[in-house]
Amino acid sequence: MPHPDLRREVDYIDRAMKEEAASWGQTVTWYELLPTSVEDEDSDDPGSTFDDDLYDEGGSQLGSGTSRRWGIGKKVTVHNAMLMEGIEQYSDTGTYMVDRLSFSVNYNALQRYGVTVAEDPGAHNGDRIEYHGRIFRVTQFDTQGRIGGFGPTMVTVVAHQVKDDERVNDAEEWHD
Repeated sequence: MPHPDLRREVDYIDRAMKEEAASWGQTVTWYELLPTSVEDEDSDDPGSTFDDDLYDEGGSQLGSGTSRRWGIGKKVTVHNAMLMEGIEQYSDTGTYMVDRLSFSVNYNALQRYGVTVAEDPGAHNGDRIEYHGRIFRVTQFDTQGRIGGFGPTMVTVVAHQVKDDERVNDAEEWHD
């Protein structure tokens, strides 16, 4: 059983992060990937975000239509959102630039906003974040700040910009 002083400390951290986010935090819109939209009907891992077909020929998807889909956007107030302009990457097809977004958010607040918070760090890879009119794909979701026997106090997120050419196979309405 955690010490009562630790409980007070965790509550204080939670309250302080909530107040700081309310006064100077930025807002993002979080779209969770719907696992059934990328899972084949014949999959043996229902509800998983992992489709284990080695050579997926498209098949018949469990979700509506044939495109990946994301859930309803949830407004999330985050700390210290940093947008890093991408550097030019050269390839045979020309130059390509991808921006990077990183931010932190209070663990309990993320749950209150309605985002499913899983201990699995890869559970949110594939989710999308909208920030300043741009769409980003979550590539890193790390829980941090464990104190005593309590769960994490913070989540740090890194996301990379999804360019228009990467969205050509998405339905026009890609989220609910």
